[in-house]
Amino acid sequence: MTAFRLSILCVAFVGCASCGRKEPPVPAPIVVHVLRDPSSKFADPLRAIEYQFALTKPHLVNGRFVVVATNEGDSYAKLLRRVSDRPPTLLVIDPQSELPADVASLVRPVTPESVCGGIAYIPNAISGEERDAAELYLRFVETHCHGSVSVDWKAELAKAKAGIKNKPKSAFWHNQAGVAYDALGDFGKAVKELKLASTLDPSSPAHDYTLYALYKRKGMHAEQREVLLDALERDANNPLGRFEFAYILEEEKHWADSLREYQVARRLAASVKGPMYIDPRGGGYEIDVVREEVDQAIERVSKLNESAQHQK
Repeated sequence: MTAFRLSILCVAFVGCASCGRKEPPVPAPIVVHVLRDPSSKFADPLRAIEYQFALTKPHLVNGRFVVVATNEGDSYAKLLRRVSDRPPTLLVIDPQSELPADVASLVRPVTPESVCGGIAYIPNAISGEERDAAELYLRFVETHCHGSVSVDWKAELAKAKAGIKNKPKSAFWHNQAGVAYDALGDFGKAVKELKLASTLDPSSPAHDYTLYALYKRKGMHAEQREVLLDALERDANNPLGRFEFAYILEEEKHWADSLREYQVARRLAASVKGPMYIDPRGGGYEIDVVREEVDQAIERVSKLNESAQHQK
């Protein structure tokens, strides 16, 4: 479940970058699907840059919004298997790593780009707007790698506070304040701001998923459960949310209920075209890992449920 947990955190932040704003949501963002190793030295700088990138409201010349959806494999072996099965839009690897010949043939461009100490490849098969979006993100990353790659969270908090002072009921600015407080280690204030953002913007589940990621990192099971149910009440069709709720039920040993939720997650994921589920407010959530893990989860919980039934 490690890759999935990392994914939900990243995607929740991406979704929140667009929530609470007055402009209408873009129904079909261009997704830069990034695959990278979480253990490499460039992972933390790139996470910070992704946050900065989202705040710039990145878009192509035709106005289509650009979203970065990241999946970090548990190991290079797992990462490279994913590349072999389905090339992402962008692959970032350690320069000391040697790619197998078949994988290299999928991802090797004319010249790989150096980003924050890693090597970035755009697969040759990626073209059109997808390549334009990947190159837009790469240019942003390159620029920020040469300077300070870490987010100045005190500055971001000051910016959020100024936004709140100007617009006290802005869910977006309260959300950004929550993210900044969390990065600065003030968990209590982070939770308070994110809860307020959710209250001010009740139709958007993105605030709930950001808060869920914070609770999950802290291992706060009861709080995770409650806020995830709030998110699903706002949008019951999110495959990622249903999959996470199924996992919570599995941990609670509610096998039958968990099995039902996994089956719903599988059905919903199958109905989505592409790697992202877009909620009614335009927030994006990567669901590839749901598709990869849900069958195994259903098989696992089915056996546990059958065993529990036989013991009655």
